[in-house]
Amino acid sequence: MSESRQAAQAGGQIAKNTRDDLERQLGRTVISSESASDYIKPIESKDAEIRPLPKEE
Repeated sequence: MSESRQAAQAGGQIAKNTRDDLERQLGRTVISSESASDYIKPIESKDAEIRPLPKEE
């Protein structure tokens, strides 16, 4: 468990450093108030037609 925690902390520090470097190069923040769901088109209805994939021969 301790090794996993240390790996997660190291990964988080790498991600933070990368974001800081990118923001410094761009001169602006890369964080926004938008979320991924702002970009995903919702399914029109639950009754949308679902077709099976064709079988490979």
